[in-house]
Amino acid sequence: MTADSATPLKASIIGALKGEIASFKVPKRVYIVEALPRNAMGKVQKAALLEVPEVSEAAVIGVPDADLGERIVAFVVVRAPIDPAAIEAHVASRLSPHKRPREVRFLETLPRNAMGKVQKSVLRSLWSAERPSAS
Repeated sequence: MTADSATPLKASIIGALKGEIASFKVPKRVYIVEALPRNAMGKVQKAALLEVPEVSEAAVIGVPDADLGERIVAFVVVRAPIDPAAIEAHVASRLSPHKRPREVRFLETLPRNAMGKVQKSVLRSLWSAERPSAS
């Protein structure tokens, strides 16, 4: 097929029922849809973090990672002192390894805008400012 051909590509897929094979026409553009939207991923971690009685607020962000591409960092506000290992252990009992935050950081309050939404850009800036410099 040439670049200016109007003939659509044909692709075969395996049907979900009885192993049937189906065909469909693919337009010139292919859209890849993630299995789990980026904004939905943080909800799972936040819910697990908020199950810890000492945690009053939580937010998670994705940060660059050389091995994983992106990893999860949690920011929490606590009611009473708690060991980060206790939070990590609780989250580990609730979430599969690839969904767990790799770091837990403590804040006195989460940064919020005038509408009360957590400012994740500020959390990313805090993470960038506090991370150890690469040698």
